[in-house]
Amino acid sequence: MFKYYNSHLVKQYRSYTVEQICDLFKEKKLHPQTVRDWVKSDDLETITRKPILIYGATLKDFLEKRNASHKKQLEFNQFKCLKCQEIIIPQNNTISMYKNKNGSIKAAATCPACNNKIARFYKQNEQVKLEGTFVINEAQLVTICNLSPTAGKTHLNSTANNGSSEPSRIMQDTS
Repeated sequence: MFKYYNSHLVKQYRSYTVEQICDLFKEKKLHPQTVRDWVKSDDLETITRKPILIYGATLKDFLEKRNASHKKQLEFNQFKCLKCQEIIIPQNNTISMYKNKNGSIKAAATCPACNNKIARFYKQNEQVKLEGTFVINEAQLVTICNLSPTAGKTHLNSTANNGSSEPSRIMQDTS
C-alpha cells in the first residue's frame, strides 16, 4: 500500500542523511533501504554518494511529486470510504443532504462494500446537480447547526427523576 510522507516535516535549507530521513518519518516506519532505493533509481538527487546526503529542498520536492502522483480526483457522484479505502458510488445512489452554516452542502450516504457511513462536501451552487444525480432522502435541506437555544431543552424544574444519592427536597417532619 502506498504511504504518504508529509513534506512539511522536511526543512528546506538543511541537508539530511538516510538515518535522519528515517527518523523524520518514524511514525510511517520508513526503512533506510527505501530511501537508498529512491536514490538508486535516480528519483532522488544526492549531494554525495558516500555518505548519502540529500538537500532538504530536493527531498521536499521529491515527496510532493510522489504524493501528488498517487492522488486521485473523485468524480461528482463518487465518495471515498474511509474504512475500506475504496472509491465508490453510494448504496442505491441515495444520499442525505445537510446544509452547513457557510452554505456548503454535506452529502452523507452508506458504503455498499462495508455499510459504513460516508460523507462528502459540495459547494452550495451544486445543489441542483446533486438533486439530479442522486436520490435524496429528505425533501428539503436540513441545517447541521440548529440555532434553537439549548437552555429551553433543560429540565431544571423537574423533580421526578432524582438520583438515589441526593436527598429529597421535601423533608417530612416526624415530631
